[in-house]
Amino acid sequence: MLIEFAKHLLTPAPTILKEMGYVRELIAIEAREKRCHEAWKPHCESSMQEIKEFTSHVTETSCIAILGAALLNDVPLAYLASRFKRVELVDIVHLPSTRTKAAQFDNVVCVECDVTGYVETLYKYCKDGDKRSVLPKPSVPQLYVGVSGKPSCIVSANILSQLPIMPSLYAEKKCGYSDSELVPIK
Repeated sequence: MLIEFAKHLLTPAPTILKEMGYVRELIAIEAREKRCHEAWKPHCESSMQEIKEFTSHVTETSCIAILGAALLNDVPLAYLASRFKRVELVDIVHLPSTRTKAAQFDNVVCVECDVTGYVETLYKYCKDGDKRSVLPKPSVPQLYVGVSGKPSCIVSANILSQLPIMPSLYAEKKCGYSDSELVPIK
């Protein structure tokens, strides 16, 4: 627990992401993965195999974007770095352990990006807004367009199911909203 607390303090990240719990949750996942490594191993290996199979059919290999790269436990980074000219690891925040893994390859970059386009709006609303007024509606997220142009391939690493979790928890905690009151993305 003390190690996780120290990591939280020392991880460089915007205040918004720390206050909303993104850094804390990534650190907790990292700790769970260490404790549950053997139990998680089949899932991680299966996910890596799926990504390898999918990307083996991609003929344009200039750039791949991995959305929701997180801790790279289920991403075959070495394989992707050897297959693509550029690998963009996209997530709202990257822990130092992910940056260290990425730094092993000249063609891999960590890109911090809120693919929902809603996190900052929700944070400001809950911090400054009338807590019982209608939450601002999220805009439709724009497809990730890449740092150096359109990626030739995009892989979503479990991101779709996870996108609403942290914003929902934050809105409930800071603004008193329940899941049923939150505005769904349309």
